[in-house]
Amino acid sequence: ENYGSIAHSSARSLHDNYVGGVCGMNKYVVIRCKNGGDISSAGSCPSLAPTAEPRMYLGGVLGGSLGRSLPGAFVAWCENTGRVGYSGAFIVSHIGGIGGYNMRVKTKFCINRGEIVSAARGVEEGSDRYCQEMAGGICGMAESGNIDFCETTLDAAHTIRTEGGEISMTGGIAGSMNGGRISACTFTGT
Repeated sequence: ENYGSIAHSSARSLHDNYVGGVCGMNKYVVIRCKNGGDISSAGSCPSLAPTAEPRMYLGGVLGGSLGRSLPGAFVAWCENTGRVGYSGAFIVSHIGGIGGYNMRVKTKFCINRGEIVSAARGVEEGSDRYCQEMAGGICGMAESGNIDFCETTLDAAHTIRTEGGEISMTGGIAGSMNGGRISACTFTGT
């Protein structure tokens, strides 16, 4: 369990950044973990990364798994009650109450009660160039993985919202889903 605030910042990162309340990068199993601290990032990348497009993976419990997960990887019975906030300038950002990005990871029986706010800025000052943000109550993006029996419940004072990107994908459960499924999940809030 984590109840401390985590504040990440990188001025001109050339690589992917993984930030989470319990762990940054998940490769296999995260089970019965809880985050109650505020998790934030103001990370940025250069406007023209020479060999890659670095991304931000930010979550209440874990940052993400992007292609590094082992067969059978899953996240289960985890809970987030802390605020997850992003105000950086990565080309693509993934922000979620449980996980920022889950690739080939099953997410089940998880609960998010924390506010999710993404205010991504353009990677060039004053623009929205290449700025794409995905924010969800459970996962910012789930790719080739299922989200089952999960719940996002927010009171009237808290929301899930995107405020910055030229391309924004926002959802009560997932900001974006590519392959896999969402089943038996509930969202209550704004």
